[in-house]
Amino acid sequence: MNLKISEFLAEKTAKSPLKPGVYIMKDENGNILYVGKAKNLRNRLSTYFRRKEKDSFKTSILVSKVRDFEFIVTSNEKEAFLLESSLIKKNKPKYNIILKDDKSYPYVKLDLSHPFPKFTIARKILKDNAKYFGPFSSGGSIRHTLKLIQKIFKIRNCRDSVFSKRERPCLNYQMKLCFGPCVHDVDQKEYMKNVREAVIVLKGKAPFLLKKIESEMKKKALAKEFEKAAVLRDKLFALKDTIEKQSVAATDLIDRDYIAVSGMELNKVISLFKVRSGFIHDRKNFEFTDAAADPEDILESFIRQYYEKISYVPKEIIVNIEIPEKTMMENFLRETCQKAVKIITPSRGEKKDLLDIVCENADSAKKELDSKVSSKTKLLSDLKYYLGMKELPVRIECFDNSNISGTNPVSAMVVFENGKPSHDEYRKYNLTFTGKPDDYSYMREALFKRFEGSDKPEPDLLMVDGGKGQLNIAMDILKELGLDQNFAVIGLAKKNEAAGEDSDKVYLPGRMNPLLFHNKKYLLHFLMNIRDTAHNNVINFHRKKRKKQMKTSSLDNIEGLGPKRKKLLLDHFKSFRNLKEADLKEIASVKGIPEKTAKLVYDKFH
Repeated sequence: MNLKISEFLAEKTAKSPLKPGVYIMKDENGNILYVGKAKNLRNRLSTYFRRKEKDSFKTSILVSKVRDFEFIVTSNEKEAFLLESSLIKKNKPKYNIILKDDKSYPYVKLDLSHPFPKFTIARKILKDNAKYFGPFSSGGSIRHTLKLIQKIFKIRNCRDSVFSKRERPCLNYQMKLCFGPCVHDVDQKEYMKNVREAVIVLKGKAPFLLKKIESEMKKKALAKEFEKAAVLRDKLFALKDTIEKQSVAATDLIDRDYIAVSGMELNKVISLFKVRSGFIHDRKNFEFTDAAADPEDILESFIRQYYEKISYVPKEIIVNIEIPEKTMMENFLRETCQKAVKIITPSRGEKKDLLDIVCENADSAKKELDSKVSSKTKLLSDLKYYLGMKELPVRIECFDNSNISGTNPVSAMVVFENGKPSHDEYRKYNLTFTGKPDDYSYMREALFKRFEGSDKPEPDLLMVDGGKGQLNIAMDILKELGLDQNFAVIGLAKKNEAAGEDSDKVYLPGRMNPLLFHNKKYLLHFLMNIRDTAHNNVINFHRKKRKKQMKTSSLDNIEGLGPKRKKLLLDHFKSFRNLKEADLKEIASVKGIPEKTAKLVYDKFH
């Protein structure tokens, strides 16, 4: 940072109010870099812009990019706390930690509206009458849990549509993994009892269920109901086997979450261990590669974002770093989950022993993250050199278009940030151009949709699928937009095997021949992976669009055939192909379809 900017920020800090509020740091383009809160804005900002020596890593890396800041004064600290959270969600600043959307955290869903309910995987909690359990650390973790539940409690896992039409029991019934309520006269009360027991396991209360089942088994044995006692015995053994594979974490059997943050530089890892009824129920590591805030701020932000999203919060959260605003955070959790929650940093005892293990896990994951980031940084650095770029290609965008004979033209953009796919940034575009297929018109519309009036950050590198022709088209369009000098642009063309070419080709603006990578093939493969990702996305999008159009157009404008009757036909025939191949008698046999309408549907396809 030059002296003038440093003096400007210091002077602005000196004029800041001695009141609570939120500060917003911006770069030279006005992009928001970081949002923070403060009890006293002037004092807090001075830790960034008036410190003369011994700057923290956070301060040095963040302040070097700051060119201006704004602040919003609030009435009290609580307002600042809530406003900070709102601004982070809205703007997603680069140097704040941002947890992924709910879809990243799978839940177990129990829909009690069915007489014989089942457990399913859900990525989002809906406002319905279902119950949700979780979140779990991964899809694999949740599938393993559901497999155990089915084995122990014999809960069905078939779809409701299959359940209602099944005439013979499935293989799960033959393997004694399901009671078979689809075809057998199963006692609903007994089935629901097993569902309730499965819920106890999902809540991490298996040890309590063990005692209950053991007591019930002994009663059945004393009453000489040996068959029922044997069923309970098998369930008991299966549960014991499951519990024995879990690690004992606490002798008091209290639910707790253990959270440890590791890292003082940009790369940070947060480890979360969920302890339920004294056992480690689940664990997950969260990686952050642009987290410039101090560890205590990172921890506070994580707790706030994470516990806003989940359905169950334990009464104790154990952390490895003292949170400055602990009381405010506890109040926030109390309001969020409607119960008292304590945040504890133990110094000794059983809690400290397990916290040390969580810290070791976080430190180990941090080393792995550093290694991955170092590898990606080298790759991007090499790519910058070989492409002759001014900036490191941190953000790479790639476009691809698709159409069939000019119909349903679409475009897709994929984004790679720091060498990894950034799925939330992917975009799909429906193109309005009609007529003879025209690469220029397709690309022009796609690029205008992407860049014109956009508040998204510009890429460091823009890729187009194709050779010199497509690259020249892209450059002409970017020049029209006034962006041709803002970032690097390349074209990536497939190899021409008929001409004896053995690799794909990279073209640069103003260069006649393709760029050769020689012994740096890993860079070419990296670019090819991005191009292929864009190609797969646009092809899938185009396929779905065509399929949707075929579905809607095939049954549209048929007199007497509304949405409900369309659904009846599709539910019966399962696919449009089956419907097209059906005869008039089959179509008319569908319950709810009048004979006149059936004739019109038949005539549509014949």
